[in-house]
Amino acid sequence: MAFPTVSFRTRTAVAFVAGALIPILLLGVVVLHIVDNSLNEAVLEQHRAVLNAFRGGMNLFLSQRLARLLQIATTPEIQCLDPARTSILFPDLLTQSRFFTSMSLLTPEGTILSKTSRAGYLPRFIDPATASATSAQAFKVALRSGNGLIAPVFDEGEEDRSLLFLQPVPDFIEPHRIIGVLAAEAPLEGSEINEILSAFSAPADAYVCILDKTGRLIARQGDGLDRACTGFSIPSTLREIHDDRTTTVEIDNRERRDLLSLTLMSDLGCWLTVGRPVKTAFALASSLRENLILSGLLGTVFALGLGVLLARALLRPVMNLTQGLEKVREGVYSHRVDCMDEDELGEAAHGINALAERLQKHTVIGSFWESLRADTSSGKREPDIPEPAVRNV
Repeated sequence: MAFPTVSFRTRTAVAFVAGALIPILLLGVVVLHIVDNSLNEAVLEQHRAVLNAFRGGMNLFLSQRLARLLQIATTPEIQCLDPARTSILFPDLLTQSRFFTSMSLLTPEGTILSKTSRAGYLPRFIDPATASATSAQAFKVALRSGNGLIAPVFDEGEEDRSLLFLQPVPDFIEPHRIIGVLAAEAPLEGSEINEILSAFSAPADAYVCILDKTGRLIARQGDGLDRACTGFSIPSTLREIHDDRTTTVEIDNRERRDLLSLTLMSDLGCWLTVGRPVKTAFALASSLRENLILSGLLGTVFALGLGVLLARALLRPVMNLTQGLEKVREGVYSHRVDCMDEDELGEAAHGINALAERLQKHTVIGSFWESLRADTSSGKREPDIPEPAVRNV
């Protein structure tokens, strides 16, 4: 298959246009890629920063409650391990604290000395022997370490979710010796937990919430989450995470896609999450991407026009040379090429003009002698040619 021959003019124009367009297009693609990645990473970092602040607030809240329990555990009323005195003290403590719903005092062996709970609340942690494996293990760790800790006392899928606060009771005379354990329970959906969530003024389309390990919703704050939503589908790969790393994923939230950042709080046995629609989260990146693409198109049009103008400016003297040679080939020796510049093209124009002038002279001389020869062969007298004319010829 024979390809059509491309003219020099077309090749030159294409070369100029390509030379102008290719750098602009490559630069635009590189800039778009760098800016897009930078903005997306900035959005993710901002999202994670909000989640870390949320996590920090929750840790501070729980630490304060645990510190309050330590103050109670070091009072003489508790350290005496007197059930009569603690049975009087516990109701007053529960009245003062809206957070705790039950309190109990146990011996290191797990024997209950005293217990009190709010009306209508059934404690989940009774004693280590009948408690869940997580609660029983937490009881042993608290005794062994001598430090207070927090553990969940609910299983996955259960509706009633509570936290267990365990604080070892030191001996009044020998503080290093543990003589008992003060246990307190608090519902994860408590009003003070919701106050922590309310402290985060989420935008109209964003939300913060607490999920159990299966993704079921425990508490929420923000209008970005539909009230009918009961939870999220947590990917199976995330369910295997047991540390406090922060993960950001895209999930389906009814008819839209949400950007969800999650971090696992082992003390709560729950996920802390911050969510926002993907369209809104990356709105700035999308807007800048569109502006860069528009700028690239305008730059492409400008480069195309500039390439055409440069090609025409370069081809004009070349086309003049081509037309001059065409005139000489056709025998129009009187045609002269304009010599605008004193460069290589100017020298070529001078050469074409000199060639045309010499050919014109030879043509005149040949015509004269041809006419003279014809007159001589016809018997006419040889014409008198003035000397200046012959010299000029």
